[in-house]
Amino acid sequence: MTLSFERLTPRQWHGRYARIPGETTAFHVREGANGWWPYVDWVIDDDRAECPMVDNPRARELAQAVHAGKRALGGRRGGSFLINEFGDVLVPSPLGDGRVVVVGRWVGGLRFQDRHHPGAVFDLSDDRALVSGAAWDRPYLGVPHHLSALGEIYFWEQDFGGAGKLTPPEQDNALVQALRRIRPRGAVRFVVGCGGLVLTKVEVWQAGLSHWQARYVGRLNFKRWFKKEGGSD
Repeated sequence: MTLSFERLTPRQWHGRYARIPGETTAFHVREGANGWWPYVDWVIDDDRAECPMVDNPRARELAQAVHAGKRALGGRRGGSFLINEFGDVLVPSPLGDGRVVVVGRWVGGLRFQDRHHPGAVFDLSDDRALVSGAAWDRPYLGVPHHLSALGEIYFWEQDFGGAGKLTPPEQDNALVQALRRIRPRGAVRFVVGCGGLVLTKVEVWQAGLSHWQARYVGRLNFKRWFKKEGGSD
C-alpha cells in the first residue's frame, strides 16, 4: 500500500476516542536532532526507548499537523496523538479538558527506527508473519475497546458530560471468538490500531510472579464494526 498523509484543518472530533493511561500508549511529536518529529516509546523489561519514525516527507507533515492541532486547542507544539483504525490522526487537548481534534488521515505503514536494536526498523501495521494468538513484540498502542464477560463488543465513551457504552451496529462473532481463544473468560480490553489491527494482553506467570504480555488477535472486519465518523466506510 502506498504511504500517504492527507492533512486537514483541525476540527472537533465527534467520534470514538480513548487512551490507556501512560506515556507508552500513544504516539508523540518531540523535538530531536532533526527538528520536530513523530516518535513512539517502546519498553522492553526496564529499558525504554524513544523510537523516531523512519525518515520520509509524510512524517514531517504529520508532525506539523499535530502542531496545528495542539495550537487549535490552546497548546503549543509537540505532544501526544493517536491514529485510529481508519487512519484518522486524533490530537487530544493538552489542557486536559477532554477536547479532541482530527488533523489528517494516514494511509500505509507505520515504520519506526528500533532504538533497542540499532539499524533495525519495525512496522506497527505489518502483521503478515503473525497468526491469531501470536506474541506481539512491538509497542502496544491503539484505541481501547472492550469485550464484556457475556461476549459483547463495545466502546466505553467517557467525557465531562458523563459516560456510556457504545456498541457497533453488528456484533462480529469472528472477532469475539478470536478474542476468546486468547482470553477464554471474563471481561477483556483490546486495542485497535491503524488499518484495523487488533491486539490484547494475557496474564503470564513466571517464577510465581504475573505480568501481561501482548498478543496479536487479527484484523477488523469493517463491515461489522463502527462506522467511520463523517462517512459510511
